[in-house]
Amino acid sequence: MALDNLNGESQVDRLARLKSVASSARFAEEETRAMNMTKYSYRLRDSNENGPFDSLHGCVIGDFGHLQIAFSFEDRREENEARRIFASVT
Repeated sequence: MALDNLNGESQVDRLARLKSVASSARFAEEETRAMNMTKYSYRLRDSNENGPFDSLHGCVIGDFGHLQIAFSFEDRREENEARRIFASVT
């Protein structure tokens, strides 16, 4: 989901707001800043009628908006591929 920065918030302020509404069950948080963007990601463990699954949630924050993206996977070994894809978002 892509969202505009209609309120003119700084990347730091938007990151703080996004963290304040993220799940309290999050873990393995990572934050990086490069190329005038802030990237923030975290993991969650959940389950549904098909059983347990893991997910990687991430935000790429720029001056004019941000992108939220999530990857779900049943095999935890797929986390590296999810992180590689997330890292490639510019």
